[in-house]
Amino acid sequence: MEKLTFSAEKMCPLCATIMMVGLVYPFFSALAAQEESYQFNDDFIIGKKDKIDLSRFSTFAIFEGAYSIDVYTNGNWKGRYEMKVERRSDNNKLGVCYSAAMLERFGISASKLNASLAKQADFCGYLSQWRQDETVNDTFNISELRVDISVPQLYEDRKYAGYVSPEHWEKGIPALNLSYMANYYNRNRTSSDGNSSSGYLGINSKFSYNGWLLKYVGNLNAQEGYGTHWQNNQTYLQRSLPQIKSTLTGGQFFTSGEFFDSVSLRGLRLGTDDNMLPDGMRSYAPEIRGVAMSNALVTVRQNDSVIHQTQVSPGPFIIDDVYPSGYGNDLEVTIKEADGSIRQFSVPFSSVPQLLRPGMGRYTVVVGKTDEPSLHNKPTLFQFHYQYGVNNLFTGYTGLTAFNDYQAYLLGSAFNTSFGALSLDAIQSYTSLKNSAVFSDKSSYSGQSYRVTFNRMFPSTQTSVVLAAYRYATENYFSLNDALQIVNNPRRGKNPSTFAREKYGLSYTLNQSLPDGWGGLYFNGRISHYWNRNDTEKQYQLSYNNGWKRLSYSVALQRSYTSYLGNRGQETRVSLNFSYPLSFGERSSASLTSGAMFSNSRFNNAQIGLNGALGNENEFSYGVNQSSSRSGNHSFALNGTYRNPKATLAANFGQGNSYRQTGVSASGSLLVHQGGITLSPETGNTVALIEAKNAQGAALPGVPGTRIDSRGYAILPYLRPYRVNAVEIDPKGADDDIVFDKTVANVVPYENSVVKVNFTTRVEKNRTLHAVLPGGNNLPFGANVVNKQGKTIGIVGQGSMLFINDEQANPVWVKWASGQCSVNLKNAVDQEAICR
Repeated sequence: MEKLTFSAEKMCPLCATIMMVGLVYPFFSALAAQEESYQFNDDFIIGKKDKIDLSRFSTFAIFEGAYSIDVYTNGNWKGRYEMKVERRSDNNKLGVCYSAAMLERFGISASKLNASLAKQADFCGYLSQWRQDETVNDTFNISELRVDISVPQLYEDRKYAGYVSPEHWEKGIPALNLSYMANYYNRNRTSSDGNSSSGYLGINSKFSYNGWLLKYVGNLNAQEGYGTHWQNNQTYLQRSLPQIKSTLTGGQFFTSGEFFDSVSLRGLRLGTDDNMLPDGMRSYAPEIRGVAMSNALVTVRQNDSVIHQTQVSPGPFIIDDVYPSGYGNDLEVTIKEADGSIRQFSVPFSSVPQLLRPGMGRYTVVVGKTDEPSLHNKPTLFQFHYQYGVNNLFTGYTGLTAFNDYQAYLLGSAFNTSFGALSLDAIQSYTSLKNSAVFSDKSSYSGQSYRVTFNRMFPSTQTSVVLAAYRYATENYFSLNDALQIVNNPRRGKNPSTFAREKYGLSYTLNQSLPDGWGGLYFNGRISHYWNRNDTEKQYQLSYNNGWKRLSYSVALQRSYTSYLGNRGQETRVSLNFSYPLSFGERSSASLTSGAMFSNSRFNNAQIGLNGALGNENEFSYGVNQSSSRSGNHSFALNGTYRNPKATLAANFGQGNSYRQTGVSASGSLLVHQGGITLSPETGNTVALIEAKNAQGAALPGVPGTRIDSRGYAILPYLRPYRVNAVEIDPKGADDDIVFDKTVANVVPYENSVVKVNFTTRVEKNRTLHAVLPGGNNLPFGANVVNKQGKTIGIVGQGSMLFINDEQANPVWVKWASGQCSVNLKNAVDQEAICR
């Protein structure tokens, strides 16, 4: 049963009065109503003298006809649809007739409800006709025009769980969403030649409107002694095509490295957008784990392009917000310590097995000129790949990449087997050097590359093989990047037979959850061997994490074998880290951390620190660290971050025996829209612009520190594209006189769009006073209170009490059928007045 709310010009004062006299609201049972109208019974009113017409507080149940109705299935919004409510012939009650297409649109499998009726394209019936089951039902909320359909999960079409039909996707408003990350890093050594400073500004700007996106990604690097360099990473125009679940892109972008090497192109790309598909596959991005010895600068590169840079505090760190361009090129990580020392390592980055649901296909077509900075000649490249899910067991895929002097053909398949997900593919390449300036004793090369990828979770042992990939290439095989380099290299005298190319490589990641109380193991590694190079590169990382009571601890082992380490050929690092939480009250938290690192069985570094947060929403965070090294050097590091409603600001300071280091950074975004410029400390891609006029200070739950600004705007980041997002506003923090018509709204945005969500507000300076007629008689209950313009601003309640929601109005008139009088609010004494 749903509660029926009365419709009136001003409800809140009346509701208070009704509660005082004990009026019980009627209830309405959706789609099964036995009454069609509800009359306000004024006989409940006690002590009234004049009979006032209260028929305006009467309401009617829904009649037959078409209505615009919000549909929810098991609590999930499926959109607003024009639906016909009609009287049923079997029980003379009101109901909605559902066709198979309607049920599918609402996320319900018609064939599971009734297989025979689902085959009848013209059949339309009530839920009870589709299935005689009391758990299959629908209810109607008359006040909200909302239908809630409830079915057991068995009858849901899980492919469409959380999915909304494209006609309800919102293209958004015209807006420029500009995200930025800026930092300055300075280091001074005691020796004059050791001073250095660097600056970085990363820009990710997106202008979106009506399904179009213009995107620019670039960064500015400035380093003392090396000058300033601006790097353009991506500039493209993109159009979403929901009719074919694809996007069309034109400009400068990176190709996907899912099957072939990822390269930068200036051209066109048309391909499937997985985010538009129900339960679409999500792209894979690796975590970057490491340990910093001081306030360090961490830079992440892919294809020799800087894609991320951040400052980290001493101790272990995890970076999980890096978004590589493509899926197939490793991430090169550089850690620059405060004392100037530099450490580098790579993070394996390969795609997961490409299994698709049965009947689902994915494609990409790319054509354009290569835009790699290292190429002298930039040939026109064509690339294509297609995948299709044949059944639950088998997915096939094929592809082609080619330019004038190079062709590579791909054929592969992925299997969903009882022992795990497995993919196998082979690439046949043909490389011609007839038109190359490079000296060679051969004019063409033909070779093959084979890859096996495996992914499996073992539930019985809680072992997860996240990714294990093995690739082998014959001597005359050239990958796309190899071919671009060897064919376009202007240097003469370089023989391709001496060109170092990977012969075989193996990368893997293993997670092992141990029994309760024993923690967990994490293991990953990579092995690479090259043609025409004698050395084999190996990298392993093993870590163990556990806790004892409130103490958390971890042990990590990292071993590298590479020719770049000189005669030693290998390096082994062992690190120990501990963390213990401290409590300083509800508005502050902190943890005590300590750690030590050993390199090649010798002590290298030890540190101890205090890290915490302050404020109602943890808007202030800090860190204090002290470390000592094997060489006798001691260092001190101080870090602080302030996250305000407009930006995130950070600063750090460090000092050691031979250096002093400082750094500052700022990050956030600004949104340029028709209402002006709105700032935010967040940097989301798909966002909502919240408008709530006069509601300065109101908060957005789930986004600590973000509040409605003085102009009535705020930014809600991290919306899921093409999915329902519940946007909520918390009135707490706004003026008490601000009333919200609603505090929750649903939006389904296009990817990278800016959708506007308007929370209508009004200022109610509520006032109550007791007013009587000149002879002392009470005013008629239910009479309207109006202002000079005749607008209703209140009502007469029980006991001749006036409830007025406009504090500025004066005088006011009380009107009823047989008369009227006015009240001068300024002359009211102790909330008492005469209505003359």
